[in-house]
Amino acid sequence: MGRKKKIFDQEILVAARECFEEHGYAVSLDLIARQLGVTAPVLFSRFGTKLNLFYEAMLPDHFAAMFYFDSLRYDPEQRADEQLREIAVELIGLSREMNEVADIFARNAVALHELNHILQIPAPPPVIDALVRWLEGALQAGAIIEVERRAVGEAMLGMAHAMTSNILRQAAQGKPAALEGLAEHVATIFWRMLEPDRTNTAQIKWPDQAVVKALPARSKWGDVLRRDTMVVEDLSDATALTASRMRKHLPLNGSVMFDFNQTGVIFVEVQNGVNVVDNMRRKADCTMHMAFTDFCDLENGLVASPELMHNDRIRVDGDVSLALEMYNARVGTPA
Repeated sequence: MGRKKKIFDQEILVAARECFEEHGYAVSLDLIARQLGVTAPVLFSRFGTKLNLFYEAMLPDHFAAMFYFDSLRYDPEQRADEQLREIAVELIGLSREMNEVADIFARNAVALHELNHILQIPAPPPVIDALVRWLEGALQAGAIIEVERRAVGEAMLGMAHAMTSNILRQAAQGKPAALEGLAEHVATIFWRMLEPDRTNTAQIKWPDQAVVKALPARSKWGDVLRRDTMVVEDLSDATALTASRMRKHLPLNGSVMFDFNQTGVIFVEVQNGVNVVDNMRRKADCTMHMAFTDFCDLENGLVASPELMHNDRIRVDGDVSLALEMYNARVGTPA
């Protein structure tokens, strides 16, 4: 009997990658094994399943950006807002890698539930833990206000991932889209939530856990909490509130439409250097699709924008920077 062929894992991965690239995920393990001069059970003994082999062969350096978060700590020698910008850059990089992983699997018809099982997408716990660790260090140093750190950490990763995914999806469709500047936008949004001088309350709590005694108080996400009275109940309320807010805001760099499907729309555009609001449906530079009930809850302080983004209850089409401008108009210092 001849001696069994000795083969290294790296040889298997190289051959498997070539076969997967040529034939797709449907290629049989028998074919890969024949290329290597071994039998399929050898591959199973090394990698367990075909999916694991595909994952290792196609994505040998997956999630390189996560190494940054392993050592993330608050640095008292550097300004907190500068550190937040660096974190945002890494979050965008991680989100881009996550999208590349999903794209490779999707192109090869690998079910998303299998992808999630292996990669734990969309919120890798070590990244959330690292963000919480940084927030706790910043809080102890007096660099940020008191917030629910895990909720903010989840929101930071969720918003970065949602915005990055939207831009990459538009780019894949041949639409103008670029990641440049996105990290700055994300950092600005969360710094508005966290900077110490943006609240006049010592303790920030979630609206269903506390009575808001002072305005402007801010939720664990940074959104302004309102009094018990409902501010928005129908489209006319929503339009009037949006118009009042946008009159005080700098002119937008394009047009924005909130699309509530059958309920109607709120359209914002600049006319003669002033933001003007109406309910006419037409093409916008940025369209935000969401349920009108979610919009009402948002304005009434019952839910927060990052939470809606994190749970895919807002879909943004077009210029993402305009969506961020609208967000800044909401959480900016009230007039």
